[in-house]
Amino acid sequence: MFDRNHDGMSVQMNLNFLDEYWNIVGSEQGTQAIRQNKHFEPLTKLLLETNNSGIPEDKIPVKYRPWKKWDLHFPSLVTALEYKSITSKSIEKCKYLRVEEALGSAIDLKKQNSNYRLGFLLVFAFPFENDRIINARDYMLDAFNNMVDDGIYDFFCPLQTSSIGNHCELSKTNTFQKFLSEIK
Repeated sequence: MFDRNHDGMSVQMNLNFLDEYWNIVGSEQGTQAIRQNKHFEPLTKLLLETNNSGIPEDKIPVKYRPWKKWDLHFPSLVTALEYKSITSKSIEKCKYLRVEEALGSAIDLKKQNSNYRLGFLLVFAFPFENDRIINARDYMLDAFNNMVDDGIYDFFCPLQTSSIGNHCELSKTNTFQKFLSEIK
């Protein structure tokens, strides 16, 4: 499948796992399905095909609370992954919360064990856009890129989806292929 990145460049990749977002959550982006994380089951399956040593939704001991549940944990690689989606409906009011949550989770784990490598995959689910939504998305992209630059996260992949079959990467350097290579 060919998709386009944020610069309109054609790139070869397969982001079909994002179709499941729309199949499960729907165009109304119902929050109950999102809370249950069912829309990311195809992503977990794909990541486990890349490296079958991962443990989905594993509780890892952290410093400031007893544990934190990570979406996918690779104990043999000392690597943990988190993936989140954010919608065009919620991004303006939730952008700071998402950044703070990611920052806190990473610091909590790295203070417990600084050898951990942490990855974050962020899906922007935008069936519609406007300038405020794009500005909020760009704030989040900058924040996560800074977290990688500062060593809080070790790798990051931002993706955007607007409907079934309509997905793109938002970074030339933090690609989905690079994300996959980090767990091989």
